[in-house]
Amino acid sequence: MRQVLSPKLKVQVKESSPKARTGACSQLLAFGPHVLIRPLGFDLWFSPSCLRGGECTPERRSQKTEKRSQKYPELLRLLFASLCSDFVGTGFSLLCVLSCSILLALLLALNCHRTDTLDGTLKWRYRTDGKIRSSPAITPDGSICFGSSDGYLYCLNPDGTLKWRHQTPGDDVTSPLIAASGTIWVVSSSSSDAWLQSLDPDGALLRSRPTSGSVLSEPALGADGTIYFGAGDGFLHAISPDSETLNSQLSTFNSQLSTSANWVYLTDGLELTSPAVGLDGTICVSADDNCLYAVNPDGSLKWRHALSATITTSPVIGDDGTIYVGLGNHYLYALDADGDIRWRTLVDEAIVSSPVLGPDGMIYFGCLDGRLYAVNSDPLRKWRYGTRGPVWSSPAVGADGTSYVGSCDKSLHAVGSDGNKKWSYGTQGDVMSAPVMGPDGTIYFGSDDHYLYAINTSNLPVSYLWSMFRHDPQHTGRAR
Repeated sequence: MRQVLSPKLKVQVKESSPKARTGACSQLLAFGPHVLIRPLGFDLWFSPSCLRGGECTPERRSQKTEKRSQKYPELLRLLFASLCSDFVGTGFSLLCVLSCSILLALLLALNCHRTDTLDGTLKWRYRTDGKIRSSPAITPDGSICFGSSDGYLYCLNPDGTLKWRHQTPGDDVTSPLIAASGTIWVVSSSSSDAWLQSLDPDGALLRSRPTSGSVLSEPALGADGTIYFGAGDGFLHAISPDSETLNSQLSTFNSQLSTSANWVYLTDGLELTSPAVGLDGTICVSADDNCLYAVNPDGSLKWRHALSATITTSPVIGDDGTIYVGLGNHYLYALDADGDIRWRTLVDEAIVSSPVLGPDGMIYFGCLDGRLYAVNSDPLRKWRYGTRGPVWSSPAVGADGTSYVGSCDKSLHAVGSDGNKKWSYGTQGDVMSAPVMGPDGTIYFGSDDHYLYAINTSNLPVSYLWSMFRHDPQHTGRAR
């Protein structure tokens, strides 16, 4: 689809005769099937037939828009003809500018057609044989990788067609991690066992090792390529990506290990959350002993802080080093880089949705009371948005402050930075998968109805913040 920009139209006219000016208008209308005017950051699409006095037929417009746009076809035609007839060389006359302004105001009033009317519409969906609670990850070439409860790791092309799938040893597959090389790391688990596997970008298995105990956490990626993950035996594992032995099934303490790039650290708990890596390489992880641990890159303990209840979310690290975690006793905690509490805020139910950070400085998280919360560092609650089911999903926040979150009311919700609903997209199952935003603003998420969904938005991701689950579309779990 070609684009024509106004008020700086890229149409060359060498003479100012009526014939030349008519030619300019005809050339402009030839950029079909739709014309784009983009003044002041707004994208307005309309068809040439609308401007010639015919029916305005933009793609995907609502019936309400259609009725309103048909009221003024002749006025639109006259205004546009005036604009074109006054176009001389590469500049505009005053009448042309006024005509463009009137045309813009009318088109805005008619809503014929802004690209944000595509927000919340289905781009495509893909069905698996199991529930999808894994958060999708995006590879360097734009492919979408995700796990399903059918035991498969799937990789889809950007158009939603299957690229490949890999059968894991486990019954359930966590959210994958994509390294800079395109290598995919994923954990699958059964009732009592788990496996860490790596695959190349084409889906070929590179490594597979069992771990001791079940694993519920996603891996994290260090700046040097080291892989960190927590197992169900209370150990935090550090694995060199080229290591032949994945330090699995170890019962020794980290003091007995010889290499800093291949170690384990034993916590006082059993179940560990997904680790997070700070700007200085510190690895933060929580265990079911109510403690948050900070471990140095060499495997030694930096600090440990016991909190007031079980930590029920993965840690999130801000660009200033602040660490955020949610607890089962309804508190969200913020701790500094030394483990000291900065502030905490109380909500109405347990927090099981890992928080994310917005470009407006707010912290966003979901709660079992069915609400999405936005709080700031005061910590004063800015707003809360209610869904009709518990919120297990971590939100994703776009560049304009819109947050996207799944709910057990079977919908994905888009909520503006003011806490008001923008739109929602319904599925046939609970949405517990954390949405991820692609480079073009597409939102990807899974549902218990076995489908992975791709939803259109006019937003863009925030690359410099922990603005979505595991920080970024690759799920590195690392602040940067």
